[in-house]
Amino acid sequence: GTIVFLAHVGSYVPAESATIGYTDAIYTRMLTREAALLNVSAFMIDLSQTARMLRAATKDSLCLIDEFGKGTSAQDGIAMLYAILSHLLARDQKCPATLACTHFTELLGIPELAQHKRLALWAMDVMVTPASDDSGDDTSTIVMMFQAKPGSSADSYGLNCALAAEMPVHLVDRARHILD
Repeated sequence: GTIVFLAHVGSYVPAESATIGYTDAIYTRMLTREAALLNVSAFMIDLSQTARMLRAATKDSLCLIDEFGKGTSAQDGIAMLYAILSHLLARDQKCPATLACTHFTELLGIPELAQHKRLALWAMDVMVTPASDDSGDDTSTIVMMFQAKPGSSADSYGLNCALAAEMPVHLVDRARHILD
């Protein structure tokens, strides 16, 4: 989104090369800031931003959707995100350029979405170093490569992230036990 904006105002673009077509607007559902004065939930803010996007976006728009549905139940978030993405894809040639990032990997199990001809799945590249001990515990370490690659990720590496955030090991072990 930033690169598209910079290109349209004639600024330097931090890339080796870029081909950026005409973009009439950039719409985002990126960050929800709650405030007591708003008297609405985080999910209502997400919905309002996304509804505005869906009403106004044209085939020449850029739509950025990041982690939609965090402020409600997982089931409601997954269902709404599926409906939103399906709606956009159904626009076919009139679909705006859309980048959607989500932790709802359950969506990948819906063939109508995951195998749609107009959808490309990408995931952040991760280097996994297998466990060095034979204890049976999943003590592998991960290194985020900070590079997107085609495909999808089968794991969120949430427990590895918890360890990297210095969450107490006994809590991570308990979470692993619950997952198993």
